[in-house]
Amino acid sequence: MNFELTEQQKLVRRSVREFAQSVLAPVAPNFDREAKYSWDIVKELSKINLFGIQLPEKYGGADLDSLSYAITIEEISRICASTGLMLSVHNSVGAYPIYNWGTEEQKEKYLPDIATGKKISGFSWTEPNAGSDAQGIECIMVQEGNEFVLNGSKIFVTNGSIGSVILIGTRYKTNDGQKGIATIILEKDMEGYEIGQPEDKM
Repeated sequence: MNFELTEQQKLVRRSVREFAQSVLAPVAPNFDREAKYSWDIVKELSKINLFGIQLPEKYGGADLDSLSYAITIEEISRICASTGLMLSVHNSVGAYPIYNWGTEEQKEKYLPDIATGKKISGFSWTEPNAGSDAQGIECIMVQEGNEFVLNGSKIFVTNGSIGSVILIGTRYKTNDGQKGIATIILEKDMEGYEIGQPEDKM
């Protein structure tokens, strides 16, 4: 088995490393100090196509392989762990589930904006009384006629303060008696969606 990087993977590593050192390094300390994220950096990340690393080109993605993705997150995180985390969550548990398990309608609706960084995606599973235990989830989505009504609270939502599209875990019940646990897509501007005050870091 050959573990040597391909020429393309070496190019990815070199390009992302140069970007991280020249663009990200000068401002990275401010993110943790001020507990804020820079939309100017989001624009710069978008220019080099880091928001749709493994998404197909038809959605605006870079269509890179898994190792190139890992290299990208590693190089960004060497300089700024918070930016590395933001990108990994956006790509891995935000974009990836929609691309792999979403309907064609969902893919067409969400992936072009996610791939270009116009919309940041996030992920939410943890709850105040359940932690990350799926069986303990209290958030519930109930079907009422042709609509679904979601009630519940989440904490420690990764990309929650900057995300426009958040995937969350919830229990559900349908009109025909089906029930279980599912991951659903929420949009920041949906009725009833509220963002609480950020918690202080340790």
